[in-house]
Amino acid sequence: TQPLVEDFLYFWETIQNDFVYFDVKQVDWQQVKSIYLPRIEAIEKPIEFIPIMEEVVRELYSGHMYLMTHIPNQSHQLVPSGADVWAEFEGEAAVIIDVKEGGLAEKSGINVGMKVHQVEGKPIKAQVEALLPKAASTHTREMYVFAVNTLLAGKHDADRHWEVASGGEKQAITLTKTTLPTLPLFEMNVLEGNIGYLRLHNSLGNNELIPHIESIFQELTDTVGL
Repeated sequence: TQPLVEDFLYFWETIQNDFVYFDVKQVDWQQVKSIYLPRIEAIEKPIEFIPIMEEVVRELYSGHMYLMTHIPNQSHQLVPSGADVWAEFEGEAAVIIDVKEGGLAEKSGINVGMKVHQVEGKPIKAQVEALLPKAASTHTREMYVFAVNTLLAGKHDADRHWEVASGGEKQAITLTKTTLPTLPLFEMNVLEGNIGYLRLHNSLGNNELIPHIESIFQELTDTVGL
């Protein structure tokens, strides 16, 4: 396990030296090391490293920090790019405040205002709390929002099973994982009034758009707005 320990320590030290938002995040990064290093040292199989590192990354509850790998049916989707709903955590439920247009949740009948009480047959409160940073002395609203939306985004390549309430009635909804139509990386056009239109369809972790950036802006350079 020594190479994994070295990888963890390199990651930890890089964040320690270069991350500039610890005052905002309110996470004790020294405590992160104390919590997770013993678990890394106890690893028996390399595949155990990824889930632990995913927990480490979640300590900073930011969609801009993620691993470039995942385990099917086990790793959580990235938030917000992998989410098809957005919710607030209130008491014992997640209250849906936004639903992605054309997403699986919308197609499965999820609407704004619904309350999610169970995920995979279990009350959500304990599951949300398990996703909160372990190295924070107090848990902020922002931490809860990230945790509950990580839970609702589900696991890679896995169906989701929710118990939701709407209008006082509860119902079970299954969000069956489907292969959605592949969208182009971007759509570009010049609208009336010489206004440039650009819509991006890629997400975090997908760098295929980068080679097109220069040509996109060259194409739209003579427009009066974007």
